[in-house]
Amino acid sequence: YLDYTSKYNLKCVDDGSIQAKEYVTGILQGDKGMKELELICNKLNEHCYVDKSCGVHVHIGGANFNRRFSILSIMLGQMMQEQLFKIQPKSRRSNTYCQRIPEKYYKLRTVNKKEFPFTYKRMLRLLSEYVSNDENGFTKYNCKKTHHPNGHYASTRYKWLNLNNCSYVGRGNTIEFRQHSGSLDYDKIRKWVLFCMSFVSFVENHSKTIIETYNRFQEDPAICIPMRDVLRVGLGDLEGGIIADYYDKREERFN
Repeated sequence: YLDYTSKYNLKCVDDGSIQAKEYVTGILQGDKGMKELELICNKLNEHCYVDKSCGVHVHIGGANFNRRFSILSIMLGQMMQEQLFKIQPKSRRSNTYCQRIPEKYYKLRTVNKKEFPFTYKRMLRLLSEYVSNDENGFTKYNCKKTHHPNGHYASTRYKWLNLNNCSYVGRGNTIEFRQHSGSLDYDKIRKWVLFCMSFVSFVENHSKTIIETYNRFQEDPAICIPMRDVLRVGLGDLEGGIIADYYDKREERFN
């Protein structure tokens, strides 16, 4: 492993899940952040390797993280889940550390609090179960102002779409994507980071599309919001289309 990392925006820590080292970057922002990521990948390629036990975990911050955002993220995540696993190696499809969103959360959806108060409370109980395994809902001891009731390594963090950090205080206000296979390839990681950013942007800016499509998805699980649409909305037709073509080829390769 790379022993000396202070030159880079990087920290090397122990990771029991792979019985090796995990590299954690500092906050990466904009073009400067991408350049830092490229330098990190180039340096790690000189010293390190990954295998199928490894993964790339991406945290995205800076969004308006509230309960509506969390529910919309789960809704979009469920609609995209199958296509996202298809672009990953088979080692990621039944991996303990990036689990699928359980089917019981198909019931989760946004509702108007004033018009449907009982349904709204039921949705909050479901969300509480998603992030803390607590079926009783959110309380003053289990809310955004508190630390996670089960600690940082709570089992709920191991879904591919991890909302623990943006639901509690203490570990950075981010949404985490745990799905991608381990890699030291800058271009490959960059494309995935741009997708994760596009996903967050889509949740923030296209809630109506998510809700309308989700209503149909609940009746027919074959209905979804394509990854290509999310990328093109987030990055523009040109770059979004290029990255979508790349993921089409990955799906062909892994299937």
